[in-house]
Amino acid sequence: MNIIGTPLDLGGNYNIPIFNQVKPYGVKGEIKVRECSFGLSFKRNSFVLFDNSEQEYKAQVKQSGNSEFIVKIDGIENRDQAAKLKNLTFCIRISEIDFNNIVSYGNFIKNFAVNSLENDHIGWARVMHNFGAGDLLEVEHCNKSSTFFYPFQEKFVGEINFFDRYLRLGENYKDFI
Repeated sequence: MNIIGTPLDLGGNYNIPIFNQVKPYGVKGEIKVRECSFGLSFKRNSFVLFDNSEQEYKAQVKQSGNSEFIVKIDGIENRDQAAKLKNLTFCIRISEIDFNNIVSYGNFIKNFAVNSLENDHIGWARVMHNFGAGDLLEVEHCNKSSTFFYPFQEKFVGEINFFDRYLRLGENYKDFI
């Protein structure tokens, strides 16, 4: 697979919404959160989170379930303090995301043009799914009459171009339409 540029080249907001459905967890000030950005990989498990008002929170994060994480924020020492964070959405700086993992790209290719290797327009990238058997990109066909799922794995994706906002599917894409 050929990757031209990175999500950093898209410009705009560099804070990516990552966790929502915040609720207190345990008695030591931890919170349990749900991942709202699909399949991100992080460079480390300790980083700075931001809320909608750009308030910074130094946090340690560990995964507890499929899309659930336990987060310990510095300065939050008990359940009452953690309860004040309920219903916030936390963001992460784009620089904390590990782009060596192809799944991380799925959050950034929404509305990219989807083309064949021959550069024929097929449709538009809509949303990433994982139903348990691997990552699937939902593509809206260019005639807008249907969508199809396409495996979002290196062997199936020929190219992602962040400068021109398109991706090229592999040669066997017609098997999935």
